[in-house]
Amino acid sequence: MRPFGLAVSIVSVLAGSALPAPPARAMIRNNEVVITGKALYAMCTNTDADILQDCATFIRGFVEGARSASDMNSAVPFFCLPDSADTDLIVLAFTRQVERLPRSSMDDTAANVLRDALWLAFPCSQ
Repeated sequence: MRPFGLAVSIVSVLAGSALPAPPARAMIRNNEVVITGKALYAMCTNTDADILQDCATFIRGFVEGARSASDMNSAVPFFCLPDSADTDLIVLAFTRQVERLPRSSMDDTAANVLRDALWLAFPCSQ
């Protein structure tokens, strides 16, 4: 097959297999791919075990990062998790509290939405 014919064939296959774009799972901010609060919520309420694991991993990493930051400086934390809070409880708190946030905030970064939801679920008593 001539190169031109191959190119036409490839374009035809690509055009014929065009499906509607999948729902947005991320956004570009400062030239970095960042998942949104909407995408994190979708991950945490999914029935697929691998996607649920991704949700738990994201939340566990966020919480560990927040704990490390709190240990390194004397700033008042945004939320105060009980010592007994495991990842499953934090995921549950996130999915329940996110519904109390303004809909427009769901387009913000997942980290910001998660922080706000955990602030509602686990306020600090100071």
